[in-house]
Amino acid sequence: MKWKACPTSTVQCSSPKVVPARDDFSSYMTSTTESNQPKLRRRRVSLVRLNMYDRSLRRSGSTQSRNNNNISNPAAHGKRTTLVRTSAIRKSNYRKRSHPTSTGQLNLLLSSSVGITAFREFLASEYSENNLDFWLDCEKYKNCGEAKMNTVAAQVVSTYLKPGSAHEVNVSYSSRKFAELKAASCERDAFDHVQENVFKLMSHDSFLRFQTKYPGFMSYLESVRKVIRS
Repeated sequence: MKWKACPTSTVQCSSPKVVPARDDFSSYMTSTTESNQPKLRRRRVSLVRLNMYDRSLRRSGSTQSRNNNNISNPAAHGKRTTLVRTSAIRKSNYRKRSHPTSTGQLNLLLSSSVGITAFREFLASEYSENNLDFWLDCEKYKNCGEAKMNTVAAQVVSTYLKPGSAHEVNVSYSSRKFAELKAASCERDAFDHVQENVFKLMSHDSFLRFQTKYPGFMSYLESVRKVIRS
C-alpha cells in the first residue's frame, strides 16, 4: 500500500486509505507488532481443581468463624482441638457395629462337641473349615505332653502355616514366621498369637453368619449347659 510521507508532501497516494502522521505512526507500529505476536493460551482449570479451591474457601471460612467465636468466648482459648484420622473413625464404627457378645458365645460353642460339629459343617459349606481345624489343633498342641510337642508343632506348621499348603490359614507373614520360630524351640505358647487372630476372624465373620442362619442354636446350647450344671 502506498502512503505519503507527511501531511505537507505533494506526493499523492494512489490508495484511498491514508496513514496518519508520524506522531501517530509509532502507536500504529506497536499495535501491529503486538497483533503479530502469538497469543498466550489460557490455562484450563479442571473441575477437580475448582472443587478443591471451593473446599479450601469453605475451610478457611469455617476456621475464621471458629476463631471469631473463640475471640468472643475467652473460655474457649484453653481447649485444644484434636484431629482424628479417618481410618481410626472407620475402626471405631466397625467396633460399634460388631456384636460384643460374639466372642463369649463362640467360646460357648467351641466348648461343646455338638457345637463344634455343627459349626464345622457350616464352615465346610463356605470352604473355610481350616480355621476351625487350626484352632482345634492349637488347643491340642497346648494340652499335649512334652514328648509329642515337636511332632504336633511340625504337623501344625506344615498343614496350616506353610505357604501353599492344603489348609493354609489367612494370617500375616510376620505372625507366621514368629510362630514357626517359637514352634521350632517347642514353646508352649508358640501358636497363641496366630490362634487369637484366627479366633477373632471367626467370631467377627463366619460365626455371625452362623447365628443368622441358625438363630435358635445358641439358645439351645445355653439351655443344655444350664441343665448339665443343675
